Amino acid sequence: MSYSNSFLEQIKERVSLSSIVSKHVVWDNKKSNQAKRDFWAPCPFHSEKTASFHVDDNKAFYYCFGCHTKGNIFNFLKEKEGLSFQEAVKFLSEKAGLEYQLENSKNPKNIQLERKISLQKELVKLHQIASEFYNKNLVTTKGTIAINYLKERGISKTTIEEFKIGYAPKDGNALTKLFLEKGFSRDIIEKTGLCLLSEKNALFDRFRDRVMFPIYNKYSEIVAFGGRTIHEGSGAKYLNSPETDIFKKGSIVFNLNNVKKHLRKDDLIIVEGYMDVISLYNSSIKTSVAPLGTALTEKQLGLIWEACEEPVLFFDGDKAGLAATERVVELALPFLSHNKTLRIARPLENFDPDDMLRSEGRDSVLELLRSSISILDFIVDREKASKPIDSPERIRKMELNLKRKAHSIKDVGVRRLFISKIGEKINQYNTFPKFRRNVKSNSEKHFYSNFKAKKSNIFKESEIELEKIEAGIIYCLVNNPTLFGENRVKLNELDFQDSVLKKLFWEITDKLEDPISIDLKERALRKALQKDPLLKSHLIYNNIKETEKSKKLLLNAISVHNLALNRLERLKDLKIKLKSDQIESKNEGESLEKAQIKYHSAVSGERYIRESIAKEKEAYKETLDQLSSKVRRKTSKK
Repeated sequence: MSYSNSFLEQIKERVSLSSIVSKHVVWDNKKSNQAKRDFWAPCPFHSEKTASFHVDDNKAFYYCFGCHTKGNIFNFLKEKEGLSFQEAVKFLSEKAGLEYQLENSKNPKNIQLERKISLQKELVKLHQIASEFYNKNLVTTKGTIAINYLKERGISKTTIEEFKIGYAPKDGNALTKLFLEKGFSRDIIEKTGLCLLSEKNALFDRFRDRVMFPIYNKYSEIVAFGGRTIHEGSGAKYLNSPETDIFKKGSIVFNLNNVKKHLRKDDLIIVEGYMDVISLYNSSIKTSVAPLGTALTEKQLGLIWEACEEPVLFFDGDKAGLAATERVVELALPFLSHNKTLRIARPLENFDPDDMLRSEGRDSVLELLRSSISILDFIVDREKASKPIDSPERIRKMELNLKRKAHSIKDVGVRRLFISKIGEKINQYNTFPKFRRNVKSNSEKHFYSNFKAKKSNIFKESEIELEKIEAGIIYCLVNNPTLFGENRVKLNELDFQDSVLKKLFWEITDKLEDPISIDLKERALRKALQKDPLLKSHLIYNNIKETEKSKKLLLNAISVHNLALNRLERLKDLKIKLKSDQIESKNEGESLEKAQIKYHSAVSGERYIRESIAKEKEAYKETLDQLSSKVRRKTSKK
């Protein structure tokens, strides 16, 4: 199948390569030059921290200096999104507003492709006619029973219109008659999957006496339907269209075409069925999607990740729902990365999302979604739930099972962090004397071993304090955008520790020439307030008349952040020594305490320091006494 060079060049001129690649990377603003249409980022084809992936929009070409992958906009869609060349050309031509065209229509392969495209267009047209037919039936006397059913479920008129919900009448061939009256052939009517052929070679409707839900592809074209029975016991509760030339169940996600416009307000939620999607939407939770009557596939998960980096899995609360959740987690594990993961939320036992809405209300559902847990916490919880972890053997078995799962992760960095976190969780069991490995007598114990149960909280609290400073910087800049230009050099030197805040900072600085979009501003403010809710009532940052004071606070925050980050690095170095039992002197032990004090001084001010010193001295008094005793014994021996 061939295309004219001029047609392909037109596509490359109208659709920038960077606009397609940007869905998969975060640009490095220090190396990139937007004005010159020159972009750099960590490579989307292999795991790396440095920005070695180069996109040149002027040449419409990309190249990675790490893994040496290269190509143009069509190659990128083929390699990264799994499209065929023809699909990539079709997708980009529509994005560019060009009419899809082949160079030589007499070529046999091109003739075959043109026939396929023509058939697909006809099938889409028939599905649109069917949708209008179902819609009209819903508001007639025939559809009264369906309207009553929807009212009983609490579905509003607005939701009905938004999802174009309709009704397939009891009459067994009403839709078939309509298609024939409009002049469509029996062959193409059968290929829609909406009509079946009887043993007597007569066409009849697949869907009868059902509430109908259109299913859209990524171009917002209706390509299939789902039908829900109104009367219990009259066939399968849910019936979907069969796979056709325009509908592959495993490649389409219900409501994904519609959900992106709402994502600026809420996170994306994955539920089990389209009735859950509609119930959530009806309660103003408008960012849910669902697979189509089958288990979530790798293709569907990829499509969801393109829309949202961290969707929340919210399947039913029964055993089947739990099993389905576990399957999705197993499916997702190999593909986890810094911008592809899942959160898990579980409804009450034996409840589905719709039941939760009816029983507990919208606020309870939102709170459940907000308190979702990570994939790691979920798989640990499932291991712990399988049997009591009450012996060294079971601890070891749990460790091996968790690490086996972690080793399936392809991203080296994420895999390493997973294994590290698993080690921390396993060590929680080793704090009990009967499970502690390499047990020594009290007199032989390393004099800082008692710190190990306490230190993880110290470091976690330290990192949270640092993230609050970063949240304050983002909050200040979003409310005072003029401060970007005035302090750009100092801002560009900031090393954000929170990955989401870092990405938001890059997005904002990438568009300094233009006003900050409402969507970006809302996302930045929401994330900053999640880190530090007190920012909402900040007397200076929230007052547009206090720009000068905001500037002083911003500069102070930058200095504090850099100092605190330096102190935190010192703490981490000492943490590594503690873990490996390499601290052998009182001086190093004291340097840990001093490093902690200096860090708290950086992030919290004098008052907090005095309080933290008192608390730390009290907490470590017993350990320091042991240390002094050990030093005295060593001195007396000498």
